[in-house]
Amino acid sequence: MNEQVKSEKIRDEEEKAINDILEFLPTETALDVTVPSKCQYYQTTNGADTISIRPMTFDDEKALITSKNSDLDPVNLILSRCVENIDYSSLLQIDKLFLILKIREISFGEDYSVVITCPGCGGDNPLTINLSELPIKYIPDFTEDPHEIELKVIKKTAKVRFPRIADEKAMSLADSAKSALWRLVEEIGGNTNKKIIAKVIKKLPLRDLHTITNDVFGDKYGIQTKVKFICEDCKTHNIIDLPLGENFFSVS
Repeated sequence: MNEQVKSEKIRDEEEKAINDILEFLPTETALDVTVPSKCQYYQTTNGADTISIRPMTFDDEKALITSKNSDLDPVNLILSRCVENIDYSSLLQIDKLFLILKIREISFGEDYSVVITCPGCGGDNPLTINLSELPIKYIPDFTEDPHEIELKVIKKTAKVRFPRIADEKAMSLADSAKSALWRLVEEIGGNTNKKIIAKVIKKLPLRDLHTITNDVFGDKYGIQTKVKFICEDCKTHNIIDLPLGENFFSVS
């Protein structure tokens, strides 16, 4: 047996041994999911009305660790790597939240274990949350974006749009949410001039201002991340937002 044949035989034996050990390894195939917007406002590369995602890999986890020493947003980094059939920056923010929870679920399992500090007594409460059981409110079919809302105090209508990932940087650089709100308002009282809209927003009564902010930033649509728990120490009933800390993309 010449050296080449012997070398090929060894490689074949090694490959067989590896395959035997990993015979029950889950296949890292893409999963098609229906996001809260149902893809009504963008076009996927394959024309589907679902988003394709895949589980995180070792390379993804390595990139995530490296990003901690940079200006990269770790959540958007994971989306850019694990979302397969759409430009992640075009996604609505409610779809973003849904997708990061779903990627975490298919990568590490449904259970997400955290320690919650009671707002009342400060006691620590270990909780395990089943991510697959979080309720989802889908945007109804044929809902326009931008869509019209009523500002009851000034007796005018406004057209507002759903915030997208692409809006995040500009919104974060603003002095306040109020000063950046004009970016998401396309029209007030029939006027589409952004300079006028920005000045009007600053003068809006609080009730109308809350009408806009609750519509664009509220939980009317999307995955519902409110978590209820009873404090083990003081027995207080609490409702908090699901914590998405730096260890979210890791095994609980």
